[in-house]
Amino acid sequence: MQIRHMISKPAIGKLFNQDCIGTSKSGIWLLDGISEVRALSMNNRENAVVWFVNKINEYLLQNLDQKDLPLTEILTCAIIDIREGIESLISADIDSLHYYEQPSTSIIIARNIQDKELEIFSLGDCLAYLRTLNQEILVQNYELRRIEEHFRNKMLLKKEKYPEMTHTDFLNEINIFDRLKQLRADLTQNNQYHILNLDPAMISKGQESFFPSINSVTLMSDGFSRIIDIYHLFENYNDLILNLEEQGVKKIYEKMRDIEHHDLNAQKYPRLFVSDDASLILASLE
Repeated sequence: MQIRHMISKPAIGKLFNQDCIGTSKSGIWLLDGISEVRALSMNNRENAVVWFVNKINEYLLQNLDQKDLPLTEILTCAIIDIREGIESLISADIDSLHYYEQPSTSIIIARNIQDKELEIFSLGDCLAYLRTLNQEILVQNYELRRIEEHFRNKMLLKKEKYPEMTHTDFLNEINIFDRLKQLRADLTQNNQYHILNLDPAMISKGQESFFPSINSVTLMSDGFSRIIDIYHLFENYNDLILNLEEQGVKKIYEKMRDIEHHDLNAQKYPRLFVSDDASLILASLE
């Protein structure tokens, strides 16, 4: 795999990035750490989500190229190893933590099996955009994105009724963290909220697929794909990729941040998070 473009940056005003991207000889991956509804206290004072995604990244760097091992097995071993490592860093029993108290992340992995055959593992709402000689393929879980759509719709209704309402006022009024917890609980109960956390059983909920004759693969977090979904800066993913090749990923990223800087109250583009960690990695298969 040849890396053509890659970027991973924190949201506007954030000191740390809960996204993480990685590469190896045979694969690429992207993790989009999910902000905790209730922060987990760690003895080393690290952000638990950042620590978690970095540990997964380290494990993939060391093990992804073992093609005789299924991706699900590699991830299961990673979570078991991470569970043992985190026990000495928290003052709580792991098994007593609710799912919304555990560090968690969306993850997507693309591994080149042979020639141009690609293996994709996806758990959460990161996406993969694949291109063959004459076909485009989008690998994406839409269920988790419905949370964002739910709040965006409520925000639109509120702003129609109260145009002066600020973004902060809206989040405070709806009690955002309690609402997020409830929505995640409802989706979990309906077997629709699947993410990578400290429970190895969650890995079986992931989507694993194989695709032949792939020319290129692009992985994105929802913080980057909002450039299409929310800001409509490009018509579709193919249009985005063509502009990436012409302008470079840095310029495209800066255009997105410029939109956010000029709409910090989420008036023009209603959205739950004014800005989000944004990551993209594009590779070609030779």
